[in-house]
Amino acid sequence: MKRKIVLTVLMVSLCVGLFVFVPTGVSAEQPKGELIFDEVINFDPDWCMKNDKGYVEKEIPIPGPGVITSETHGHRTDTPTGWCGTGGGVRFFVFNSKEEQIVGFGTGDTSFHEWIDGGMIYAHADCCWSSGGGAWPYQTSIKIYFDPDPDRDKIPDSRDKCPDTPLGVKVDKYGCPLEPATPDSDGDGVPDDKDKCPDTPSGTRVDEKGCPVQEIEVPDVIGKSQIEAKGIIEGVGLKVGVISGAPSDEPEGTVVGQSPKRGTKVAPNSAVNLTLSTGPCKQLKVSIVPYNGGQMELGAGTDFKITVTDCAGNPVPDCNLNIKASHADGHFSTYSERTWADGTLVWSFYAWASDDVGVWTIEVTASKARYQEGKTQVTITVTSRLTLTVSTDRREYVPGETVIVEGVVSDRDGSPVEGASVHITISDGDRVFRFLVATGEDGKYRWELNLPDDIPPDTYEVEVMASKTGYLPGEADTSFIVRAPAGIYGDVLEVKLFAPIPGSIVIAGGGPDGAEYTATPSSDDGSYAISCPVGEYQVTAWAPCYIPSKKRVEVSEPSLHIDRPRVTEAIFRLAPSFMRLDFIVVDDQGDPIPGALVELKNQKLRTPLSATTDDEGMTWIRLQATGLIPCEGTYKVTVRREGFQTLDSQVYVRIAYCPTPWWVGIGDPGEARLRPPLEWDTQYTPRKIKAVLRPTAPTPPTVEAQVLREKIARARTVAEIINALFVPVFKGEEVDSVNLLFEWRDKIEATGDAVLKEKFQAVMDSEGRDQEVMDLLLYLFESLPRILE
Repeated sequence: MKRKIVLTVLMVSLCVGLFVFVPTGVSAEQPKGELIFDEVINFDPDWCMKNDKGYVEKEIPIPGPGVITSETHGHRTDTPTGWCGTGGGVRFFVFNSKEEQIVGFGTGDTSFHEWIDGGMIYAHADCCWSSGGGAWPYQTSIKIYFDPDPDRDKIPDSRDKCPDTPLGVKVDKYGCPLEPATPDSDGDGVPDDKDKCPDTPSGTRVDEKGCPVQEIEVPDVIGKSQIEAKGIIEGVGLKVGVISGAPSDEPEGTVVGQSPKRGTKVAPNSAVNLTLSTGPCKQLKVSIVPYNGGQMELGAGTDFKITVTDCAGNPVPDCNLNIKASHADGHFSTYSERTWADGTLVWSFYAWASDDVGVWTIEVTASKARYQEGKTQVTITVTSRLTLTVSTDRREYVPGETVIVEGVVSDRDGSPVEGASVHITISDGDRVFRFLVATGEDGKYRWELNLPDDIPPDTYEVEVMASKTGYLPGEADTSFIVRAPAGIYGDVLEVKLFAPIPGSIVIAGGGPDGAEYTATPSSDDGSYAISCPVGEYQVTAWAPCYIPSKKRVEVSEPSLHIDRPRVTEAIFRLAPSFMRLDFIVVDDQGDPIPGALVELKNQKLRTPLSATTDDEGMTWIRLQATGLIPCEGTYKVTVRREGFQTLDSQVYVRIAYCPTPWWVGIGDPGEARLRPPLEWDTQYTPRKIKAVLRPTAPTPPTVEAQVLREKIARARTVAEIINALFVPVFKGEEVDSVNLLFEWRDKIEATGDAVLKEKFQAVMDSEGRDQEVMDLLLYLFESLPRILE
């Protein structure tokens, strides 16, 4: 036998996910199976209320907050789960007595079968979940059984041991007639052999003897007192049941409700429940609603609407309101107000101080004569709005450059806020760049954006929003311009050969933001190009061993269009660097040696560069970078003169542009005679070199030479005194006579010049007065020729 079954199942579940129930066995009492959890969105443990372990037929879903994504597989319903989370799913099956699936669908199976064969079948729809770590899984089940019943005795064939029972015959749980020999003629459910009233009309309620049950009509006791109502109810054969109270305008103790209602027919001695009036409602009901949803900004106010009504919902005007605003840390304020004529009041609350940030509880107590006071409360969170700054390192950029966005996030008092989330959005309307950074201890944030080479020229808006728990978000914005590639171009070549110079560099400094832009010319043709914003630049071309060249270049904007390239040409021709090495050659007494030969040689020079000193012992050698003269390196210095020992030393030379010369001694007893190259400053080269030669065989001086030396010594002493006196006088300063006394007295005495000693003493006695100083100077100038005669 085939029959077509159309089955419609409506199941509403708050569980979401891919939970499926796979039966492993079927019984009339309880099917068992396996729960499969896969890619589930789980709600937190507060989401469901469990009643029992195992299968629960009446589980109650309770909505709650929180979503946790988890993935767990293959937990059976008869073992505890090992995970924490709550979720669920729906799956529907229909099985026959052979445990064959006939109809099935679910979150993972959408197959349907409409035709089913004979035999017992059932449907099972489940909502399954688990709550808490180590908890058992639970399910809410709807079980629907389908089983053929040809004899219509309400016992399915799978359990009907008497499948051909005549229609209307009472059967037991096995489908067999209770007593086939004693039928129920009047159909009242009592067999004829026990039916004391065999002709009871159809539909009449009967007792266990088959006789009609006497029914009593419930009387109307509304408006009666409790005593009156009790008498009426008991007078008709009923009894008073549960008595409750409710506010009413009726006098206190009056019946204002009854159950069952009047006219209802019930069995004798049935209970009638009564509701008595407790009198007019005296309880005040208070409600308070914040206008801004329970959150306000520090430094601003917010309004609350307070409404006071009685039990019936009628407004209560001129009601006393005691309002207490309490902060979570304990400080509070109280206010006294009264409701308006419509029973409402709009009350304003303000928070100004920094310690007002946090959660406040607003408690309202309403009171009025002849009423019971009412209370209510609401919480509001006071937050401080973040303030922030934003800027870019420049106003204009070209594709390929880096934009630096930075700023500071602070609170209302200006203190830096650490750990704030800063959302940065850069957009021209079509292209959008987004990034998220966090502030450091100093409240600062920074983000670098490398502009793509294909970014279109345009004005880009920078929008920044900072947020942090406990604060209202703050916003700021700025903008920058991306222009088409522009700047400076040209080439760097050698001045005579017009060839590229290896290692050359071009630097453009200045501009609108003071930044430096560099470029390395091509080794093929010496060309270069620099991308930079509009502005005036100092452009320098530099190369090792060449004299730098500078140009002032202006990169201008020819039109208002930012997508039009702008370039300025700057061509450089560099000449090789040169330098002049000056030498002075003296003996060990410091006297110049004329006619001394100075030679300079490196590894490449076969013939050394040489020069001869003049009468003052001085000469010089010019160096210019060539193939044989490298721009830097160590040179051997040889100084020779007949009658003196030959001096061999070395010097590290870097032929570079350096306008400042200075002296370096070689061969001097007070100087290192030979310095390794690494001890020299390799960036610059000494321009002046002092060489000290020693005689080859010193001979005793003659009498004439000794006299000459004494004269020279006296002349030097006089010259030193002149310098000591003349320099301060020339500068308008006083002569320090004390220093003169100690430094020059012995030398003055040694000259044996009485006039000199007299004038020197006059300077001492006058403490350096101008007149005595000038007299001494004039005498000294006159004495020099006499001393040297």
